Amino acid sequence: MAVATTPDSKTLNLRIKEHSRELIEQAAEVANTTVSDFVREAAIDAATNTLLDRTLFQLDAKRWDKFAALVDASPADNARLNDLMQRQPAWDK
Repeated sequence: MAVATTPDSKTLNLRIKEHSRELIEQAAEVANTTVSDFVREAAIDAATNTLLDRTLFQLDAKRWDKFAALVDASPADNARLNDLMQRQPAWDK
């Protein structure tokens, strides 16, 4: 069976146990889609959720106000940081 590809499409191969393949095939059939489409969409959803879990967080109004206050507050005085910022950078020497 020929597979339509586009210049920007790439192949992704993986090995799975037989019972996992059967489960995926059954789910793809119930979803009325191909195994490739089912696995592709599931992988994209999982990747998106993994990245969102690390980049997006939700707070209620009370916690948001506390978070915003902490972000907006002036930093505590840090003598070591002040000293570092006064030095000439190594790339300027």
